[in-house]
Amino acid sequence: MFVAEMECRGKQEWPELVGSNAEDAKEVIESENMYVIGIILPKGTIVTTDYNCRRVWIFVESDTANVAYVPKVG
Repeated sequence: MFVAEMECRGKQEWPELVGSNAEDAKEVIESENMYVIGIILPKGTIVTTDYNCRRVWIFVESDTANVAYVPKVG
């Protein structure tokens, strides 16, 4: 486990949101962890690799706008 991961506060991942609407997922994530901001992106988007306790990537399917992968802090 990274040191940064141990310092992050609140809920860290949301497996229950896979397949759900991305906007709804963002709302759930931000309500369950007040320290993060959900960022919705199309599946396959290249993102920075730095670890950030305030960020949750929410990758979505292009045809449905539903969550494609487990959203996680990072």
